[in-house]
Amino acid sequence: MGITSQSTIAAKANRDEIRRLLEDPEYLAARRARIIMGDAPQLETLLYHYAYGKPTEVIDLRRDHDDLANMNDAEMLATLQTLKDKLLEGMNDAVPSPDTTH
Repeated sequence: MGITSQSTIAAKANRDEIRRLLEDPEYLAARRARIIMGDAPQLETLLYHYAYGKPTEVIDLRRDHDDLANMNDAEMLATLQTLKDKLLEGMNDAVPSPDTTH
């Protein structure tokens, strides 16, 4: 068994303090109230993931029934450039023009 470093001891102390805070009845009641009032959407999402599992995220690599994995390098680069151009167009459309009337 080796020597425990000061940083390991400090990390364990911090973890223990955080656990005490999270298990404190007053904190739990306040957290519950925030969730019920809708004031903690990120925490609510995290708790859903812990309770029911995070949904699987799937990225579909097909484009108009073409499988990107089967393209050669030139086809892939052309496709990626087209997708990049469309993305940039969409971003430009989403950014409001500055109001120059004031």
